[in-house]
Amino acid sequence: MTKTSQEIHTDFLNKTAQLLAQRGFFSVSPPTDTPFFGIWLRIENPVLYLILLQNEGTDSLLTAVQHMTERLAKQQQDFHCTRTVCLTIVTDDSLKDFALSQRISFESNIQYLWWHYSFAEQTLSTGKDQPKKLLGIEKILMQAAEGNNIADAALFTENPSKNKFQMPLATISIFGICAFLLADMLLTGQKTDWILRFGLSAEGIAKGEYYRFFTAMFLHGGLGHLVANSIYLFYFGIPMERILGTGKYLLLYLLSGLVGGLFSLIFSGYLAVGASGAIFGLLGASLLLTHKKGAAYTGMNYATMLLLSISALGMGMLDAGVDNFAHAGGFLAGLFIFCLFLRKKSG
Repeated sequence: MTKTSQEIHTDFLNKTAQLLAQRGFFSVSPPTDTPFFGIWLRIENPVLYLILLQNEGTDSLLTAVQHMTERLAKQQQDFHCTRTVCLTIVTDDSLKDFALSQRISFESNIQYLWWHYSFAEQTLSTGKDQPKKLLGIEKILMQAAEGNNIADAALFTENPSKNKFQMPLATISIFGICAFLLADMLLTGQKTDWILRFGLSAEGIAKGEYYRFFTAMFLHGGLGHLVANSIYLFYFGIPMERILGTGKYLLLYLLSGLVGGLFSLIFSGYLAVGASGAIFGLLGASLLLTHKKGAAYTGMNYATMLLLSISALGMGMLDAGVDNFAHAGGFLAGLFIFCLFLRKKSG
């Protein structure tokens, strides 16, 4: 059965809504007396982004946009934001000239942007001085218009809170193994012997003891070392395990630790122990996830996550006893491996 133009338009709007939700935009139910199909928020401190998707033509569209934006902008302080950017996406072809005639305008701490998107022609039009890219929304519109299946639906749950009570068995097991080994080393007085035997060293690898790449990930030099790593492990590991599933999560963790060990071996060559290479892999993956999905999955917006990543990498430079090469290697590995996950699913 051939779909009518209205049905195709509705499909386009529904796919757009689904993709926006998956990309970390929070949906707000529009009032029944407004011409909006949907309203979405995204927080990128200090900016609160407001996306209005127009559904029906109306002579009072401009007034409706201003009223809705001003109403939501009053809540920007609750989101720790100081400015609101409102993007209105017009899909009614009869209002194309109206949308393109609008200019970027500033009212107090609110900035108004206007786009027209033709889902039939798959073309985005903007007025003078209007940006043609914003938070990847232009790609979302194109994907929705093409009618393709949502590429990464199987990799990410549509509702980030859906699995929040799922037991993160892998993360807990990793911590348990590390804690048990440290307790055994300290209580038996064999700390030095264990580190020399199972820590990562150039001498050991030269003898063919490649198991050290993995055993070193579960050994720590002391209680403070374990506690510091465990904070990052639980903060980034639990949501990442729930998003990826245990198998992909362990693959990400172990390969990041392996690459971190390789960097340490090549660039420093000192005897090394600790899970920091693997944990920095989780940090790198979380940074990429936040860039793609927003704060819905990690609890931080991209700017905050980027600052945290830079700070975490930079703090190691202040301590001569920290293996910064393992951190850098694990971080880059986490970025690369997570990128592969995304490309494999989109392919």
